[in-house]
Amino acid sequence: NNIFEFANKDYDKKDIKDFDKFISSIAKKTTTFDQIREIEHQIKKQLKFNNYSEYVDLNQAFSSGFISQSFLVKLYNQTFKVFNIPTEIIFTSSRSENLFDPEFQTLDVLEDIVFYFPTENKYLDPQAIEYRFPLINNQYYNNYGLFIRSKEFGGVKMAVSEVKRIEFVKGETFNKMKISLDFTKNTFEPTFKSNISFGGYHAAEAQVLIDFVDKDTWNEILQSLGKGYAFESNDFDVKYENAGLENTGIKPFNVEIVGNASNLIQKA
Repeated sequence: NNIFEFANKDYDKKDIKDFDKFISSIAKKTTTFDQIREIEHQIKKQLKFNNYSEYVDLNQAFSSGFISQSFLVKLYNQTFKVFNIPTEIIFTSSRSENLFDPEFQTLDVLEDIVFYFPTENKYLDPQAIEYRFPLINNQYYNNYGLFIRSKEFGGVKMAVSEVKRIEFVKGETFNKMKISLDFTKNTFEPTFKSNISFGGYHAAEAQVLIDFVDKDTWNEILQSLGKGYAFESNDFDVKYENAGLENTGIKPFNVEIVGNASNLIQKA
């Protein structure tokens, strides 16, 4: 695959200075998981995927803030090599748009790229700004992909490919709920407290929006979310913790809704 070969080719003199500068901006972490998160954070903070972006060199890419797919994959791949992180590049597609059939391999549908980390058994989506490792576009899960890795034969590095299913990573997505009613202050006007903890993909649906919308819109989102756990009450307050891209994929999005539950007594 041309993109795989390009991604594994070292930067030339034109780009190496800017690449080294970028590498120096990446904080060193103690675990592979955290190092992958840091690399992804630095790239997605500075660059946005745009396949129509005309690439001149790394300096121009960082100046404009946009980069095309092949050059983006190369930047990730070369950075992972510097930090000695084993990776495989997966060529795949959205299962709802172009399902990849392993029995009838039509490689033309493989328009998307995902990184796989065998030591972590997790994936990274280099193109989607709204996801953070280990979360990827869930349309890639349960679809097949062409996994390509480098392997050395007699001192020569070669590409080894295998068609495999992109397996859903279990245990990272959850929705936990705790609801309590308090009658101690007033029997006829009790208060309720709903504590909901969203993890993984359940969290990502709302957790990251704070980084993409203004304050008023974010408050509207919280109110809409709160209504679903407020027993049809309009008298409630919403508190939250762990919002934002820096928390998605590693911390649950916790929401607390507190309000008046007198309508429950009326219905009873």
